[in-house]
Amino acid sequence: MKQLSRVVSLLLFPVISILSVACSGGREAAVTEVSVGSEGDYPTLRAALDAAGEGPVSIRLTDRTHTESGIVLTGQAEIRGRLMGRTVLQAAAGPDRADDRVLTVAEGARGTLRDLIIRHGRTTVRPKCGAGILNRGELVLDRVDVRDNRAVHGAGIWNDGLLTIRSSRILDNRTIPPTTRERVDGTGCTGSGGGIKNEKGGYLILENSVVSGNTSLRRGGGIFIACESTMDIRGSVIAGNESSRSGGGLHNRGDLFLNRTIVTGNDSVREGNGLYNMGHLDLVHSLLVWNDREDLINGSGGGGFYGGGFLNSREGSWIGRGRF
Repeated sequence: MKQLSRVVSLLLFPVISILSVACSGGREAAVTEVSVGSEGDYPTLRAALDAAGEGPVSIRLTDRTHTESGIVLTGQAEIRGRLMGRTVLQAAAGPDRADDRVLTVAEGARGTLRDLIIRHGRTTVRPKCGAGILNRGELVLDRVDVRDNRAVHGAGIWNDGLLTIRSSRILDNRTIPPTTRERVDGTGCTGSGGGIKNEKGGYLILENSVVSGNTSLRRGGGIFIACESTMDIRGSVIAGNESSRSGGGLHNRGDLFLNRTIVTGNDSVREGNGLYNMGHLDLVHSLLVWNDREDLINGSGGGGFYGGGFLNSREGSWIGRGRF
């Protein structure tokens, strides 16, 4: 029941966005519009969000590059760039110099990120996940790059909330080794999900987007879909990702739907260069082709796919070595 209510909420959220007029006690609550930057109303996003409280607030970044880490969204907010694809929100000047992730969306919060590059986050305290974005609430990414972030797992994005990613790119994120202590006590040691990790309870839609150049020390170089989570990928490309174990492009243990999607040019040290499936996989007009080494497809060969989960490959889909 909880999962159903979260899915319904996800479907409604893009329609009833934070930019729409919210009703409270029979009266309309206006959206506050502010700017952040050297010439803005506030010097930091943290200050603007604190002033807005529960919101709703629309925040425009005025600088081409804004450096700030440890930002936490607890209310309703939109954060947008000044120019499409040219406004950078970074944790530090480089990923090895950061000591925190870029943004956390708390449980119960609602946010939209638009026309931004989210980069150079690095997690140094537990949980060491989601160096670019950690989402526990309801979040929409629209024309956003999440790139060059470092974490033990879910390096670019970690999600156990409701997340919609549209017309965006998840690029060049990578997982990093846990400390010796973390290996011993078993915390923070999964090392999975170079680009995205969709954790238990998460519901994620990826639409008209690219996941490429991401690296995982364990499973799911591009994307890791955990048990009891759902991911719906539409009209997207998963290419050029690598994992040190299974699932160079994707590693699925939950419910994964691929619709009009191409998985190609991915690599892994072990099984499933393109896609490793131990959950429920539904293919609709999708291609799994030209993933670097020919793996087994349920024991019979072909195209970088491996797994013992449930596969429903509908007409118009192809798993192979380039022929379709």
